[in-house]
Amino acid sequence: IAFYSFAVIGILLQIYRVKLKQWGMALVVVIGVIGICDQMSGDLVPTYEENRQKYDEAAQVGNFLNEYCNEGDSIFFLPFQRSNNYAQINGHDRYESYLPSLFTNDLKWALYYGDIERDLWAEDIANNDIATMLVELKKNSFKIIVLDRELYDEETFVDISEQFLNQLYEPIYVTSNGRYYIYDINIQ
Repeated sequence: IAFYSFAVIGILLQIYRVKLKQWGMALVVVIGVIGICDQMSGDLVPTYEENRQKYDEAAQVGNFLNEYCNEGDSIFFLPFQRSNNYAQINGHDRYESYLPSLFTNDLKWALYYGDIERDLWAEDIANNDIATMLVELKKNSFKIIVLDRELYDEETFVDISEQFLNQLYEPIYVTSNGRYYIYDINIQ
């Protein structure tokens, strides 16, 4: 943006150079200083530490799943949301939840299919109670459920956790700061 702004200013100075000859250089200096100050705004600096922590935790999940799962195992992610439904979930960019899949090899993730029929199927399963969801996922050869705690409000997360416990499932892995809970639906 700054480059194009300077280019426009340069063109304008060329066009009006006779009129602005006296003030042209001063104007360029003032605009240059404003442009440099604008580029140094703290609001534009990414949250490097926060992003590093997100990627580190996603890598924990990916590394665990690479060791635990066999090639081709299917993983269901909760909450499942079709791409056109939500830009954010519980205040988080929904694409953050896809991070663990970036760190896995040869595993099949049910995150977002891009196929309306399959997306509706996955969304329908995700909206069932846990007992029904587990039956459907087992019928469709899923092995793992990865639950992203940050994408749920506390009450919903507690309810889901209790439903898993009622079905005699405990997480086989929880990341260090408790964001991701991993369940093997073949082990009770």
